[in-house]
Amino acid sequence: MNILEKNLNNLIKHNGVLASKLTQHCISMSDFVLENAESGDVNLIYKNIPLHSKKNPQQEAMQEFNKLKPDADTIIVLTGLGLGYMLKRLVVSSGCKIIVFEPDLNILKFTLQAVDFSDELAGGRVFIVNTPDEAVKMLEGIYQYQNKLISLNLPSAKLFYAEEIKNLRLELSKINAVLQSNYTTLFKLSYKWFICGLRKFKANKIDYSTHILENKFCNKTALIVSAGPSLDKNIEIIKNNREKFIIFCVNVAYKKLVAGGITPDFTVYIDAGNLVFTISDYDHAKTNIINHISSNFKVFEEIKPNKFFTFYCKNDLLSRWIAKVAGFSLEEYKTKGSVAHLAALSAYNMGCNPIILTGQDLAYTDGKIYSSGSVWGDLCSVDEKINVTETEYQGNKRLEKKINALKETDLIKVKGQNGEILLTSPDYAGFIKHFEEFAEEKKGHIKLINASTGGAEIKGFENKTLEEISSGLSPLELNINQTINNIVATDKDFVLEHQDRIRAELENFRNDVEKLIPVCENGIKYSRMLFHELQKRPVNTVKSSKTANSILNTFKELDDGLFQKWDFSLAIAFKELSEFNRLMSDGASQSDIVMFNNLLKVSKELFEKTHIRLKKLKDMVFPYIF
Repeated sequence: MNILEKNLNNLIKHNGVLASKLTQHCISMSDFVLENAESGDVNLIYKNIPLHSKKNPQQEAMQEFNKLKPDADTIIVLTGLGLGYMLKRLVVSSGCKIIVFEPDLNILKFTLQAVDFSDELAGGRVFIVNTPDEAVKMLEGIYQYQNKLISLNLPSAKLFYAEEIKNLRLELSKINAVLQSNYTTLFKLSYKWFICGLRKFKANKIDYSTHILENKFCNKTALIVSAGPSLDKNIEIIKNNREKFIIFCVNVAYKKLVAGGITPDFTVYIDAGNLVFTISDYDHAKTNIINHISSNFKVFEEIKPNKFFTFYCKNDLLSRWIAKVAGFSLEEYKTKGSVAHLAALSAYNMGCNPIILTGQDLAYTDGKIYSSGSVWGDLCSVDEKINVTETEYQGNKRLEKKINALKETDLIKVKGQNGEILLTSPDYAGFIKHFEEFAEEKKGHIKLINASTGGAEIKGFENKTLEEISSGLSPLELNINQTINNIVATDKDFVLEHQDRIRAELENFRNDVEKLIPVCENGIKYSRMLFHELQKRPVNTVKSSKTANSILNTFKELDDGLFQKWDFSLAIAFKELSEFNRLMSDGASQSDIVMFNNLLKVSKELFEKTHIRLKKLKDMVFPYIF
């Protein structure tokens, strides 16, 4: 097997598309010259430009490395491969992960023919990409909690790829912020999401999985109604063409639709926060609720719709466990965090085609954030900053909190549907990306239209006015609620069919929780003992080591009985477990005293938080669902 084959056999494991491109790519050997640098190391000359130092390529790589000194928590995006001196130095001298971005297929193929990188590529820390999109996707795939992102390039890469380096760094900075924010959100909300999901198993409440509606509305037109400013322009058009759409309404737009004489077929909820106050005064008897499993349980308690449907989600731990027990797939059920995306995905899974967005401005159009008459409507106006409009929000803590959050938002600029520049929030910019990914994933399978007139451009969606679209549609001639009632009466629901088994398993989980509460108490006790040992001078490392071992043994007992046994239980202490496991990975390189102090910090937080939350499960949640 030659060098290229060895390299490609390892490259294919993380970038099969690039491996295939390189297999088919032909290069002109006349563009390349190998010559010795003054140090005797081989240098690669490409189109008369040396890719490494003419004096000493090894020293050049070491100097660049010494500027960074990356650790195991670092991800380096290295632009330019050359003959791999920089790459090999990073691998040998650090434990970091490296994404090599080499835009030129000629250089990439020549080097992979000449230099054996099979060990580096097989080690799980080196990834090679050829495009900015591949670099971003690779980063999303390997990023872990508290990773630091560094952009690095060969000095020669600036001559070849100046624009690519500039654009990639801008894109990576945005992605890095999103990835860090994702962990912050997980740490903040994972336990709340878990509790909300559990409480939907209350014995005297019946809901159905959205899976029961899969492909039940094939080729019916879906209208996703959000609360952006463009809804004001379209509300009358929706009313006048009501029978032409299956309407999926995001929760905060429900008030405006009902006030306009429009009852949506589905009203969609995803928020973990309690937004029931926004809609509890309105009748829901003629609409159907699609409730994300982690949305606030009070929706399930206080709203009385025609039917409840729970959206079990691939990126939710409890959902994955339920799907495994009940035996159904979540492959097409991965949400991206926004209620409108959940609505569009639900419509797609039901077979709807086309799918139309309205009120999904994802930008502050016409100087407004929300449509008038919606839950948050008329609160603010927008120019280069958010200005609070004088309204009656004073004294309403929920609205005041919303206003304060809006005032603290850093506005950014995005492209509008007509090429104009619009102001928006970082969250909305993220949602634009989510819809563009949705469009790319469903490309060729469905027609997607954006009728959020004046809003942000969403690639992959055709821009049309709702009036233009409506004129070409015929009435559905379909009684949605009657159809839904017939479906749930005749079709089997995966979750309901396995309800007894799920509840029996949750009973076992309850028993384990009760057994593990004392284990957490032991862990807290040993953490306090370690604290007292570390306060003494000099520190008795023998006693501290013995107490540290007691902590580790107690963690193993908790880990075996809870986190390893019940996958969904990771949500109970997601942040604390991440910190603990990270210390276990890195702690071997620390001195005894440093290690003991770090173990004290992470173990104390882990045992205390887990104890509080297991007690809450035992005293408040289990009595509610059993």
